[in-house]
Amino acid sequence: LRTAPPIVAPQHGATSPVPLYRPPAAGRPSSTAAIVLARSCGHCEVLTEQCRYTFDRLVSRHSHSGPTESLSPAGLFAACGGCAELVASMQPQLAARAGYVVDTARDPATVPMRWRGTRWVLLGHDGWLTELRQDAQSA
Repeated sequence: LRTAPPIVAPQHGATSPVPLYRPPAAGRPSSTAAIVLARSCGHCEVLTEQCRYTFDRLVSRHSHSGPTESLSPAGLFAACGGCAELVASMQPQLAARAGYVVDTARDPATVPMRWRGTRWVLLGHDGWLTELRQDAQSA
């Protein structure tokens, strides 16, 4: 068995988040939907008041994008039906500030998203997420 490296507390004044330990991959899942399913553990990644906590839909962070199969996991998130509808009906500026919608000219892996209503994260192209500091700015 391989053991994880020791957890090191961030240095005072450190500007970048401490990367999470990522175990060696046994093999990449065969589809983007499977990667998002693994990241979300089958739960909604938005978590509003009317959330059902389920992964009902794969939602694109790019407005006016094509099929979700061609997108990276950084450009997608899992949502229940209620949260997906709420995000779709949000004012565009508010959805962009929360990171649910990303301009097509920007790389979604560099745009923070308000994840599960409690923290700011970056969604990686590899399917992992990196938690940002509490004082991280909105997207």
